[in-house]
Amino acid sequence: MKYFRNATVGSICLLLLLHLGIVHTELRAQTVTDSADENPTVEPAYTDSDLYSDEETLERMQTRRSMLEWHQLAGFVTWGLWLATNLEGERIAGSHRRVGEDSMRLLWLSDPDRYTPLYLLYQENAEWHTTKSSSTHIGLAAATGVAYAITASLALFAPSVYDAAEHDGFDSIWWHKALAFIHLAAMIALPALAHRAEEGPEGV
Repeated sequence: MKYFRNATVGSICLLLLLHLGIVHTELRAQTVTDSADENPTVEPAYTDSDLYSDEETLERMQTRRSMLEWHQLAGFVTWGLWLATNLEGERIAGSHRRVGEDSMRLLWLSDPDRYTPLYLLYQENAEWHTTKSSSTHIGLAAATGVAYAITASLALFAPSVYDAAEHDGFDSIWWHKALAFIHLAAMIALPALAHRAEEGPEGV
């Protein structure tokens, strides 16, 4: 399970960075389009002559670009919070101890022949706890969840300035949306894995 968790964490890291890179690519493409609209000598990114034919469309495009810029910034903040949450979680995971472990070990050492069966039974059934506070980890996890929701909302509610038919194929927008589904599933999986930590090192 530990290897699965590490793979999930690494995958989220890579996916978030790829996702932010794709947003940056899309923003650059829209910037070129803006320049083309202001300067006729620059070839526009889209050939549809009606794309920016009215003021309302231009305003929607500017709003979209602004929201995607905030989406990118919020994405970096989310990534930083997620990384801090993971590092704090690793610190806590390393402090797992069985409840009453010191007392049981002393009892076992006092007479190993007599208490070995009892000690082995204790090891199999004892509850686990952490010797370090998890309040910081919980706070960081909550902040990461809120930041992730804000980041997603900025992208989801950004107004569209083009028809879906104009972007058929595996372009940056397609990859942007595809990666969103993947890292969303991975983000949902992490809290589920966190609950397994209550089972001790074997659970995580």
